[in-house]
Amino acid sequence: MSHRKSRGALRGRQLESRTLCPPRQPIGATGLAQIFEIVTQLRGEAGSRQVEAARFGIQENGGGLWGCEEALAHVGILGRD
Repeated sequence: MSHRKSRGALRGRQLESRTLCPPRQPIGATGLAQIFEIVTQLRGEAGSRQVEAARFGIQENGGGLWGCEEALAHVGILGRD
């Protein structure tokens, strides 16, 4: 099975960071990892992954099943001054 990757859009670019747990992980684990990556970027602490002058980030996460659709979805928009 393939591993899912955390992705966070910053300044029109997509950022691929750490590999997350395979499917069947807790829904909150993926979202928390995505938010952590965006906050790290916004603080300028991402090292070699750093997006220059990052000011905003968007995060999307969904999981669970309701019929054939996701049972839960979350979109977060984070920014800094």
